[in-house]
Amino acid sequence: MINDYGQTELLTADLSEDEVVQVTNQQAEKTQLEAIVDQIAAIATETKAVLPDKPWLPPLATVIATPQIDFKTNWQQPRTTAAPLGLLDVPSKQSQITFNFDLETQGNTLIYSSPGFGKTTALQTLLMNFAKENTPAQMQFNLLDFGTNGLLPLKDLPHVADLVNLEQVEKLTKMLQRIREQLDDRKQAFQQAGVASLTQYEMSTKKQLPIIVNVIDSYDAALEDQQRDAIDSTLMQVLREGNSLGIYLVMTTSRSSGIRMAMLSNMATQLPLFLIDNDELRNIMGREYIQQQAFNGRGQLAVDEQVNAIQIYTPNPETETLAILQRLKEDVTVMAASWQGERPSVLPIVPSEFELAAFNHDQRVVEWVAAGKLPFGLALSDTAPLGFIPDQQAFFLIAHSTEEQLANIQKVLFAQFKALAKTKALFIVDLESELKEQHDLFNQVFTNDLEDIAALKQLMADYVQAATENRRLESAIMYIADLEQFFKGTNFNLADFKLTIQKGRQAGLSIIIQSPENYVGRSFDPYAPGIREIVSARLVMAKLSETNLIQATGSTMAGQLAENEAYYFESKGRKYAKMRFAGQK
Repeated sequence: MINDYGQTELLTADLSEDEVVQVTNQQAEKTQLEAIVDQIAAIATETKAVLPDKPWLPPLATVIATPQIDFKTNWQQPRTTAAPLGLLDVPSKQSQITFNFDLETQGNTLIYSSPGFGKTTALQTLLMNFAKENTPAQMQFNLLDFGTNGLLPLKDLPHVADLVNLEQVEKLTKMLQRIREQLDDRKQAFQQAGVASLTQYEMSTKKQLPIIVNVIDSYDAALEDQQRDAIDSTLMQVLREGNSLGIYLVMTTSRSSGIRMAMLSNMATQLPLFLIDNDELRNIMGREYIQQQAFNGRGQLAVDEQVNAIQIYTPNPETETLAILQRLKEDVTVMAASWQGERPSVLPIVPSEFELAAFNHDQRVVEWVAAGKLPFGLALSDTAPLGFIPDQQAFFLIAHSTEEQLANIQKVLFAQFKALAKTKALFIVDLESELKEQHDLFNQVFTNDLEDIAALKQLMADYVQAATENRRLESAIMYIADLEQFFKGTNFNLADFKLTIQKGRQAGLSIIIQSPENYVGRSFDPYAPGIREIVSARLVMAKLSETNLIQATGSTMAGQLAENEAYYFESKGRKYAKMRFAGQK
């Protein structure tokens, strides 16, 4: 609009209508190339044209579920050493195929990945698929979980012997011992059969032995552990001898540095998943490696002298982490319930603490008491009862180091006395009357009263005389509550006391002696060395290196015993076992 001054003015300040028209026009515009592509696509759709093959396959998916395996059907089939592990991308053959991990081909295997990129999932998938392909009679697993309990959901598989971690020192020691025993047992069996491999042994003897797979998750956690030398020693034996015996090792780690070269050189297969440090990948694969992709479960594997990408399967069709874990537990439960056959034996473990009532209800303990034995605790090696066997042992010595140990063992001791009260006479020598509240348990109590001391000496003399005349008196157990006080209070002659011990059992008298370890084990008192010379069975609550009661050698680095632990010795100290009795540690 032209105003009165001949100047141009806007008719309106709102220009949005023109802008909308402009945008609309811009949106409506199409390039010539786009128009041509759309026309070709329309014609192809109308004529139902067949698209040509692409020169490459689509990329591997980042989450792929393992193929479904019907374990009930497979458990009726012969053993197989192969199971699906992942989807392998093979560009040279224009294919993506399932990679079946075969123990006989891949052998001992090391899987790498940085934390959170799927190495534990790889173990879960592999073990679940092996378990679905084979029965527990055909394949068994020893699980060593040094990571964050990633193998825990598999613990109840019927194929699993047991699962241990680094914190379970006693259990780990037993697991390593079992692995060594399995190797030694098979070597001996193969030698007797005159064969060199599992296949030859089964063909020769017509007996089938299970494949044993030792699985370690997060081995690198053991690199700084005090038990590393023991772990590596056992693993090296598996790596050197296991393949021909049907015993294999599959383990994961986040880095190769720190692993002994002797171990790495015996790993037939090394499978790296994503590693943050590219130098680590080059150390593993050398110059033949492909570009890494930071996906969970994405790795690379050399197959037929060519490195290809592989996507590790998830162990079930679920895609979310929690759902995968829940489904894993459900599958394990179903498989465990479905197997009614023999399973691998679990490691024998004595609880760190257990109640006296639970101990006395153990069927083996009940049988001991019924046989006239006094069970005191359970051996840590095999959980068998240990204690005093009157028919085989002339007398029994219990040497404690602390008042807590004394209280714990006496609690057990008096409970066993009570159980034997119907079959044996019970005597107690309590010169200081420190156990007065327990005196009602015993048929006869001897204190420091002169009449009691005289009666005690006469009782011992009667049993010696009866033994000399080949007679048996009432079957009895005598408990001497304090050895040092006994000799001081009775003025008993050492030779006479030895005679009572040696002859008394023949007439039915068994003696249990209680003493502080620093007296009976280290004192130069005339009586203590004499007792040490004749004792054949004993319970010693002291370190092996700190007592003269033990002939076996021990390390000064060994830790102190817990308040409910002791060494049980036979054969005058040459044969021993560590044990644990009821009470707090």
